[in-house]
Amino acid sequence: TYTAMAQHAVANAKGDVVHILVLASPYSTDFNSISEGERSQNLKDAEERRLQTDGACQRNLPEGSTLTCKVELLPIFTQEDSNNPDNLAYFTDDVSMIFILGGDQETGMGAIINTPVEERINQLHEMGTIIAGTSAGAAMQSKIMIASLNIGYATDDGLQAGALKLWDTEEKHGLSFSIQNAVLDQHFFQRARMGRLVNVITQPGMPHVGVGVDAAGDDVPARGVD
Repeated sequence: TYTAMAQHAVANAKGDVVHILVLASPYSTDFNSISEGERSQNLKDAEERRLQTDGACQRNLPEGSTLTCKVELLPIFTQEDSNNPDNLAYFTDDVSMIFILGGDQETGMGAIINTPVEERINQLHEMGTIIAGTSAGAAMQSKIMIASLNIGYATDDGLQAGALKLWDTEEKHGLSFSIQNAVLDQHFFQRARMGRLVNVITQPGMPHVGVGVDAAGDDVPARGVD
């Protein structure tokens, strides 16, 4: 929930500011290129989540504390955005948490993978920054990442050979520091994803542990179908 997320961010404050970055790259439909209209809509939609995150941060500041909240929305939706030095400047050493929104984990991870932004997120994680996510942002927390079902397959086909698009290579993967010995899937019961998770963890060479996560309700935002 926003409350729990904010509590962890506040507890992890570095200095007098609870600095949270909101990453909405999973909102994008294509990590290579999007229209200006889509970019504008993505920023508008994600701004609502930024405001909710800021509100939760404010409500969870200790009474009498001198801490303040600084919650920034990252304008990162494509590979080009992740190679823009102006966007890299958001990732300062004082970041307490990076909160990744829902949508499509394939585009969300695709927008940052093998870029200076991915490298900087890895550095901040090593420095103690919390990397959190909901929905697609949660799916990115598994190094072997279920990107989606392949074209021509539906939810009921999750157990079929060839149904899954997995990111499990050096060039395509979830966050490199994330869960290594298990595979994570989200909206697990809500979207009947038992089949696709079982499909992954029973394959040779894959972790044989699967973790299915569901959203708790309206307090946990989700967007898109993956």
